[in-house]
Amino acid sequence: MNDFASSSCHDRIADFKITQVQRDSHFDMGESHYHPYYEFYYLLSGQCRCFISHSIYRLFPGDLIMIPPSVLHRVLYETKRPAERINIFFSEDYLHRVSAASGPDLCVGLFSRSRLTIPSSSRPQLERLMTRLRLESESSDPYAPLMTKSLFQSFWLRSRAARMSTRLRNFWTRPAPPSRKARATSTNITRNRSHWQPPRRSHI
Repeated sequence: MNDFASSSCHDRIADFKITQVQRDSHFDMGESHYHPYYEFYYLLSGQCRCFISHSIYRLFPGDLIMIPPSVLHRVLYETKRPAERINIFFSEDYLHRVSAASGPDLCVGLFSRSRLTIPSSSRPQLERLMTRLRLESESSDPYAPLMTKSLFQSFWLRSRAARMSTRLRNFWTRPAPPSRKARATSTNITRNRSHWQPPRRSHI
């Protein structure tokens, strides 16, 4: 049984692991599964659907999915073209150690939503960072664990920056929803439009 594809909640991993895999449309991961560690799923190319708990997300290149521990999930590849993705798995203890070294605010808000779309201008730099992270985590160099932790901190910071950039962009481009009073006023104006006449000018 693969360590990263088990429906059981009792499997364990080492502190950290990152993989890069290509799947075609015929690949079937089987049943939905969950595990007691975190998972980041980043889609490099192709398209797929991701089921997380009771939500369904259609993913495109640049989408980052954040899956907390013990949350049921599954990915379906439907297009004819292969899909390539990067998975980052890490334990609760590893996350605590990274956040302790970087400050308690490192992880705040990043899991408030399951999906984060990385802006196209930020994708090349983030993807290069993940490639470095994967190569460093596979290295046998004695300093590799320290470098892996440092690169993982950078990954977190860049992901938080991308989320903040998305929030600011949405703030400036999406109008605020009208208040109840404004909606009522608009409705009254629409209903009484046929009876409305401009005010008469007073002649002095």
